[in-house]
Amino acid sequence: MRKFIIILSVVFASILVKGQENKFSIGIEGTIDFYNYFFKQTSGEQFKALPGYNAGYRFQYNINEKLSLHFGILYSMKEYKKDYIYFIISGFPPRTTKLKSYYLNIPFSIGYRVFSRGKLSIYPSVGMISGIFDESKEMTLFYGYRDEEPSDYLNQNLSKFLLSAQLDLGFEYMFLKRLFITIAPYFNYGINKMDNAIMNSNSISYGGMLSINYKFMKKNAL
Repeated sequence: MRKFIIILSVVFASILVKGQENKFSIGIEGTIDFYNYFFKQTSGEQFKALPGYNAGYRFQYNINEKLSLHFGILYSMKEYKKDYIYFIISGFPPRTTKLKSYYLNIPFSIGYRVFSRGKLSIYPSVGMISGIFDESKEMTLFYGYRDEEPSDYLNQNLSKFLLSAQLDLGFEYMFLKRLFITIAPYFNYGINKMDNAIMNSNSISYGGMLSINYKFMKKNAL
């Protein structure tokens, strides 16, 4: 997985170096996701989705003054917990199992600038996100009457590949000649389920993205 990330980063960076004036930018991006999963009802068990996080590189190519392409490489953590509901017996409290799964996300979207004044620009964008499961990471942890321990039984049905559609509204502020910040609230709909065994429906999530970006410019444009 690490080699794959490095190769993709080198490819994207090589493209950027050869880019035309004011066309390309690269940035560091972080996002937070709030999920709305519909879990299957089971006796004595209760599931709850927890916030997820993403971090990585963001790339942007401006086709013209209005239209732009956005793509990236993000390492993603998705999480939910499972509470066992039963009566407390002689010092053994109810137990919770938390599942953390890790994916390599590759987002791609098309944005259209609808507003631009001074250093501020606003552009909505629509696109897709592909997620590749990282099997090298431990995902499940026990909590409760004993210390944290790894476990495998909850990750039997995790999807190895995730696909989702996303709509966001980006606010871009150019605070220096080459540097700009982007903030984008978004809505995301999962095309497939993360866990087929316990989920009744595909994921619906919302959240926010923050990135700091560097715009490549030719020397005669400075």
